[in-house]
Amino acid sequence: MLRLTACLLLGLVLSTGSRAQSNIILTNGEWPPYLGEMLPYNGTASRIISEAFASQGMQVRWDFHAWDRAFELAQQGLRDGTAVWSSTPEREHDFYISAPVLRSGHFFYSLRERAFDWQHMDDLEGLQVGLTRSYNYGQALQKAARQGLIGTRTANNDLTNLRRLLRGQIDIFPINPVVADSLLQTHFTPEERERLVQHPKPIRQYTLHLLLSRKVLGNQRALERFNNGLEQLWRDGRMQRYLQDFERPDGLQTIPPSANR
Repeated sequence: MLRLTACLLLGLVLSTGSRAQSNIILTNGEWPPYLGEMLPYNGTASRIISEAFASQGMQVRWDFHAWDRAFELAQQGLRDGTAVWSSTPEREHDFYISAPVLRSGHFFYSLRERAFDWQHMDDLEGLQVGLTRSYNYGQALQKAARQGLIGTRTANNDLTNLRRLLRGQIDIFPINPVVADSLLQTHFTPEERERLVQHPKPIRQYTLHLLLSRKVLGNQRALERFNNGLEQLWRDGRMQRYLQDFERPDGLQTIPPSANR
């Protein structure tokens, strides 16, 4: 009887491992044009990830949630992983972190009619800064908020913060310019777009990654396969084609193939 039970358990583990290597469930959130449930291919970043896995014989199923819930589900091992996030030492405790998928960055936006310039965090003293929940804006901005140098107001998404900026409810808002361009073109009039201006100095620039939960059996191998698939996209030219529509002079999207090796 014990031998039979052991065999059944082993069979269950092996079948689960086989499933995990051919199908993978990833959480996602709304961050157009990179990620979005209603976007073609669920967004450019989602397409890159799906096709990197497909090149290795694995199929992705996307599960969209608010960002904090998307992270939590993957962190707890209730989903295989989540996309896309910056790499931090804290996240390495819970996740296997992939090679870079995209390069991103945050820049301050403000009303054109309100003169604004900054070089150091001290220059932001007394300003009300809009933040989006679950986003990582870097230690310098977080420290300024903790010390009371700046005021902060948190929203659930970037679109709400852009609307608050136009209404004068916040003074400045940090956002990826490609995301800002997408939202402004989709949800705002030409007159409203003209009222906003991007400051040229980045708050921070960083890479974005696929995170696979350490709690899910087989994920270390799945990450190796994903990284191999990502290199394949660079080699056959698909990565360049997927990113070319969003190229900017600040280079936010381009990651040389050597960065993935």
